Amino acid sequence: MPLREVFVFLTLGICQRNGDACALHFDKHYGGLFADCNGRKLQHVPQDLPANITALDISENDVTTMTKFTFLKLKNLTYLNLNMNPLSKLEPEAFAGLFSLTTLLLARNKLSNDKPSFPDEVFRDLVSLHTLNLEKTEMSSYPDWVFPPLVKLHSLYIDSVPHPLFGPGFSNLANLKESLGVSSVFSTLTSLEYLDISLNDIRYFRLLSVPANIIHINLSHNQFETVPIETFDYRSLNLIDISFNLIGQMDRDTRLKLDLSAEKNNLKLIIKGNTFSCSCRNLDFILWLVDTPVIYENDRNFPCILDNGTMTGTVDVAKQYESLYHYCTGKLILNLTITFSVVILTAIVATYTVSKNSVRYRNIVLRIFGLGIQYLTPKDFDFTFYVGYCETDIPFVYHKLRHGLELCSQPVRLFLKDRDVLPGVPIADGIICGITYSWKSVLVISDDFLQDCSQWSQFTIDAALYSVTDLIPNRIIVLLVGPVQVEDLPERLLNVVEEECILRVEDYQHGDVKLWKVLREIAKV
Repeated sequence: MPLREVFVFLTLGICQRNGDACALHFDKHYGGLFADCNGRKLQHVPQDLPANITALDISENDVTTMTKFTFLKLKNLTYLNLNMNPLSKLEPEAFAGLFSLTTLLLARNKLSNDKPSFPDEVFRDLVSLHTLNLEKTEMSSYPDWVFPPLVKLHSLYIDSVPHPLFGPGFSNLANLKESLGVSSVFSTLTSLEYLDISLNDIRYFRLLSVPANIIHINLSHNQFETVPIETFDYRSLNLIDISFNLIGQMDRDTRLKLDLSAEKNNLKLIIKGNTFSCSCRNLDFILWLVDTPVIYENDRNFPCILDNGTMTGTVDVAKQYESLYHYCTGKLILNLTITFSVVILTAIVATYTVSKNSVRYRNIVLRIFGLGIQYLTPKDFDFTFYVGYCETDIPFVYHKLRHGLELCSQPVRLFLKDRDVLPGVPIADGIICGITYSWKSVLVISDDFLQDCSQWSQFTIDAALYSVTDLIPNRIIVLLVGPVQVEDLPERLLNVVEEECILRVEDYQHGDVKLWKVLREIAKV
């Protein structure tokens, strides 16, 4: 056995003999021992941890006060996660000795904007800190007096407050590159280059006091219906990520400004994940979308909805522009007028039949005009199921779900991101490709999945929702694991997934075989 593994094994054994046991393992990412004390109902940080640990996770515990010199002996610590504790008080020198710490997570605590929560110089020794997360606390203003020592901070995650005041303490953050969750940019932060307000469900947005150096704004996964900023106000801006919003089209004025910004500053716009309208009044917009240099994506064939509700692609619409133009200018209306007298005579007789089979007859009508829908089958996909899950649910996925569906007498092919995403492929691209090439998406949703701080779980939900089309009925199937209830699911998911496609694993505890059988029946495989 290698020396490193022996060391980890012996250390783990020592730690587990104490009352406040924490799991230890070697983590290559943090370059040493990772102490996992997550969710153990601890009221204080264990004092029997090995002095050479480099990462400590004590999130989801019952720590209310961080006493001074708590981490004094942990001089190698580079990562500290204190998220989701009832933490309301930081004593002076609570973080004393953490000269090597680069990441400090204090989200979802009860910290306020007063001296008991943030005493003077509480961050004095954090001279190497790169990332600080103060989201979802109880602050009503910003404790700027504690920021001056954080001279190397480049990522600050902090919520908006009703009346933000950025005091002189912010002016020391000269290396800040990323700010998440704040709806106005700090005018004193002249080096700010990257602003990320993604995943906030924002519909309206306004930036004030924009730094001249800002080059990238991330507005993805919100509810914007157009580009919400005047690009001419940003002298250095060269990338706006407005993917996965509610943009259906852009008016002529917005398109003109974007083209001028692209010509002046080489501005690029990431717009994937939006479903555009290919209605008659938007044909000029579709042509612009395919040809403009401002669009970042090389593949311009974005999802697009025709007037009749048929899903197509923007490139396909551009290729058929002439025929669609004639359609929009009246040729189809003329044909309908000629046949109107026949239709009106048969309408009364057909009304009852059509009302009972509306989908079938709608598709028949569409086929008459060359726009029929070709339904897909499992044979059209490389994988039967894309399985979405968070890290803590890996045992369930690999030991139960995989055995019940892939390692059985009638196996189906699963796409598991930890196994099937090729090395070097970005995880977001892997998730989207996995969903695209799978017949159905099975979302394994637990409390941990819904509270996943990495945001990949929410991204998986959004990607699965955007994959839903009329061509594949009931494309999303939900497996509820643990105590999570149906009402805990995001509203946007409940609006799409049929009730029969939501299965509670606990209802099949005495017959897993029946669970997989029901799942197969719903998926029709």
